[in-house]
Amino acid sequence: MFQRSSAFIAAMLAANLASAFAQDPLQVGPDIYKLVFENEHVRVLDVHFQPGAKVAMHAHPDHLVYIASGEELTLSYLDGSTKKMTGKPGDMLWVKAESHAAQNTSGHEVTGAVIELKDAPERAATQPADRTGPDPVKLTPEAYKVPLDNERVRVLDVHLTAGGKLPMHAHPDHLVYALAGGKARFTSPDGRSNDAEIKAGQVMWHATESHAVENIGTGELHVLDIELKPPTRK
Repeated sequence: MFQRSSAFIAAMLAANLASAFAQDPLQVGPDIYKLVFENEHVRVLDVHFQPGAKVAMHAHPDHLVYIASGEELTLSYLDGSTKKMTGKPGDMLWVKAESHAAQNTSGHEVTGAVIELKDAPERAATQPADRTGPDPVKLTPEAYKVPLDNERVRVLDVHLTAGGKLPMHAHPDHLVYALAGGKARFTSPDGRSNDAEIKAGQVMWHATESHAVENIGTGELHVLDIELKPPTRK
């Protein structure tokens, strides 16, 4: 009984220690992380990491890291190990849930975004297993690239030149992160359309939908479209 109790106490202490370190990055790094969007599915943090800056131990759920500038962070873990997170501007990285501290060891400012995925098993009841219309990547591969595709998300890197059009297609629930803004016209299957001004850095959430898109601005429209996949059904 004494051995069981000791093991139980040790496990509880370890759990409490992990919990103590599982801080929100917004709390421990308010000069580095800024909240730009949050709903029940995702949270988006804007990142500005000055050379040499540090952030204390904190936790992220499964998340994406978009690198706008900079090249390297050094991550430190609860077990004392360290790892370099490297990438070039424009990269989209996938990171499983973890706790870590971080320091910018690159000598350059690191900027970008962290897109956290929230636990949402209820999504299976609200989102269909299959998209409700044509896949945009198959319809217009010249406009859509797929830098990342896994069991949780599919990331689409979308470039639409001025005057360019995308035929009617479908997305599951998705987050749009604008890299270069402009003006777009969205047309729904019933023929109704609306025009939208999109600004660089803007974050928009869209539930499952079908639409056609036309770039009615004067420059290229460049966005990241992050499609959320429903949980695997058993």
